[in-house]
Amino acid sequence: MDEEEQLRARVAERIRATADRKGISLRQLAARANVSRGHLWAVLGGSSAASTDLLARLAKALDVDPDVLVRRPRKPRSSAE
Repeated sequence: MDEEEQLRARVAERIRATADRKGISLRQLAARANVSRGHLWAVLGGSSAASTDLLARLAKALDVDPDVLVRRPRKPRSSAE
């Protein structure tokens, strides 16, 4: 999996996890973000990249900072540090 595919997968997982944590179904999320379910499903399935506009709308619909959906996970600190 290349870096672009990894980013798409990470964003999709964060969208799903955040919606789940907040008790928002993906259908509700699509409606709140004013995006078609088909487009949201394509983004979540990795066949379509989310635009910055879409990420902003999804973050607003989820009531989170857009950075939550795209930031890289922090690497655990080693005990040697």
